[in-house]
Amino acid sequence: TVNNDLTKLEGFSYMVKRSSGKETISREIEKKVIEADSILAEKLRIPIGTPVNEIARCRIVDKEPIAYEFSFTKEKDFPGLLEIDFSENSLFDTMTGKYNRFIVMAKQTLEIIYSDKEVSRILQIPRKTALFLFKDISEDRFSYLMQTVNYKVDRVKKDHVIAHEDDDCTSIGIVLEGKVEVKKIYPSGKSITISQLGQGKLFGEVILFSNKNKYPATIVASDKSTILFMTKASFSEICHIETSIMVNLLSILSKKILVLNNQLKNLSYESIRQKISNYLIQEYQIQKTDYLTLTVSRQKMAEALGVPRPSLSRELANMKAENILDYHKNTFKIIDLIALENSLYQD
Repeated sequence: TVNNDLTKLEGFSYMVKRSSGKETISREIEKKVIEADSILAEKLRIPIGTPVNEIARCRIVDKEPIAYEFSFTKEKDFPGLLEIDFSENSLFDTMTGKYNRFIVMAKQTLEIIYSDKEVSRILQIPRKTALFLFKDISEDRFSYLMQTVNYKVDRVKKDHVIAHEDDDCTSIGIVLEGKVEVKKIYPSGKSITISQLGQGKLFGEVILFSNKNKYPATIVASDKSTILFMTKASFSEICHIETSIMVNLLSILSKKILVLNNQLKNLSYESIRQKISNYLIQEYQIQKTDYLTLTVSRQKMAEALGVPRPSLSRELANMKAENILDYHKNTFKIIDLIALENSLYQD
């Protein structure tokens, strides 16, 4: 451990550039408000339990991660601090410029430690996730690419709104952990789930490169989730360095177009029975068995079909009574595939 009493305090990036001439990148890892424990309370000279802003960043010099840094400030002295992107802004300059707080004394502690599982997981989280976008790229190459560009990782709670409809889309989002949903929310409060995105899935990649950079729907975390965000400039840079990423992106977009075509096809059906039949036939073609296991609840299924849940349950019961299908919870058995297909052509 090295302790330095600083009589002249300056920002990390400025200090590195002044001493070595090298450029520094700060990558945001996590931001949150915590309650001061006994150690923080002693350091900041505040009561235990006082709200404190915590900012975790990875410091990168010449494309090499050199430090994992935590910064703590009293929330009441720096309200709204966590709303600022410190991948792009200097914390030191923000404190002095925006909040007019001039630091006259500080104590810096540098410590060499063995990386624990949490730090390793944060610093390498993309490498441990099945990301189709980076398919066929070696770990060493992937590590180099992620050190080359700027990105940030956000952790969000269940039901957290990641983006509202008509918000500006400035980054591609990649689901590292958890699940998110793309929802159409109406003024009445009712909503329809357009799609569900699990680990490794992307959102915003189509909008980001279109003429209208606005989210057409609301993105909501349906579970506790970790999202990686990469700006258009950073993503363009990484595609320029590794062209196979662009090929993978085109494959992802092609699959999304096919899914969209299926959704449009479902919207063309008028009756609830037609919508159910089309949905189950699509699952039959994917799972290649009469016994289907659905990964969504009845409510999610109703939202995907654009019908009220009671109406869905009622029609499923009718089809079961007609011996077209049978079901128990999320397991379905197609008894009469021909009758199911014929339902698509009935008025």
